[in-house]
Amino acid sequence: MNSIVQLASRTFQKLSELQWIALLLSRSAIGFFFLMSGYNKFFVQGIGHLRNEFIEYGIPFPLMNAWLDASVQLIGGIALIIGLGTRFWPAAIGFAMIVASVTVTIPDVIKNDIAKAESSLLFWGRFYYKPEPVYLTVFLLLIFGLRKNES
Repeated sequence: MNSIVQLASRTFQKLSELQWIALLLSRSAIGFFFLMSGYNKFFVQGIGHLRNEFIEYGIPFPLMNAWLDASVQLIGGIALIIGLGTRFWPAAIGFAMIVASVTVTIPDVIKNDIAKAESSLLFWGRFYYKPEPVYLTVFLLLIFGLRKNES
């Protein structure tokens, strides 16, 4: 029994030493996603389209916030991929995801999904099925997930 515990302890210690790989993959994947999202907002759909969406959702200063949102996503995505500001950029993009959740996702879930939800648990299940909570979870991992000897 003692050797099983020792083996498990050594295995978990080795996995802890490899934590940087999970953080690198998470940072690169989420960075690439937001690089593409910011690129799309600037060069495919255009800032005018995003401004119109912000007007529709009642976000104040829609043009300024459209530029800010697209810039944070584009620059933050690039920075995360190359490993710069790995605590700042997840916080900045995460703030944008909180705004998106409060202004778009939660009202959408309440309007369209709450009638389908037979209990509050199903409501939260439908909310967490949306992408913004997943993004926020990855950002929390990046902000707080560094090993103790790296902080």
